[in-house]
Amino acid sequence: MNKVFAIVILLASSLCLKANPDSTSTEGINNIDTTTFVYANVMYEKGQYATSIDIYNRLLEQEGPSATLYYNIGNCYYKTGQLGEAVLNYERALFLDPGNDDATYNLSLANARIRDRMEPRTTSIFIIWWHAVSRIMGAQAWGIIAIVAMWLALMGWAAYLLPQFRAYQRIGFFTAIIAFSISILCTIGHFGRKNYDAGQTFAIVMSPSAVIKSEPSETSTNLALLHEGFKLKLIEADSSWSKIEMPDGVIGWMHRKDYAAINPFTGE
Repeated sequence: MNKVFAIVILLASSLCLKANPDSTSTEGINNIDTTTFVYANVMYEKGQYATSIDIYNRLLEQEGPSATLYYNIGNCYYKTGQLGEAVLNYERALFLDPGNDDATYNLSLANARIRDRMEPRTTSIFIIWWHAVSRIMGAQAWGIIAIVAMWLALMGWAAYLLPQFRAYQRIGFFTAIIAFSISILCTIGHFGRKNYDAGQTFAIVMSPSAVIKSEPSETSTNLALLHEGFKLKLIEADSSWSKIEMPDGVIGWMHRKDYAAINPFTGE
């Protein structure tokens, strides 16, 4: 009975997948070969997922990281039951485009199917709130808004001080105060996002199973056995072993070959 129930859940999650490839957006893709991109989408619709994956990956090699392509690749891998690859690509799509609701939804479906469950370490409400706020935009966007707001503050202050703008003195004063406040807040957001990104280097387990060790040695104690699709925090890495932190706060070591970094710019 339990096996039947599990099969029903898997079928339901597959039907719920927002599975249509993103065929309308080429955001983040420069000079894309549109004909090739559309052909990959057509192959997806026909169930030729391996062909679509190959084409999308070739476009990635040509154009560089793209939230649209990672999302479409994630859908292909989800359809073929390769959960590690599906989770990795949805996470990469969200790394580049945190507001992608379809990727967020499909990632939740993929995560519901991975084997491992672990209670995360308790985090204060303030830290959760601050991370959520700082992730609204990328560090660059926060910085641009801060600079623009500072220029508006300077212009408003000039209108308040210079006699030729006396008619706009009141408007200039309030513009300067509000714009300066926005600039300070966005500057804080800029550095908050940079610090978040620097300290939030995550990876996905790609091997069918990976042993977490207490030390970077085969003879050290086994701490956990994890399976593909599980998300870990990377602390440090070398050519053979990587120091990782699990969601419950336990720190261990795993083989470099057993995971892939979410950040597509790291090359790991």
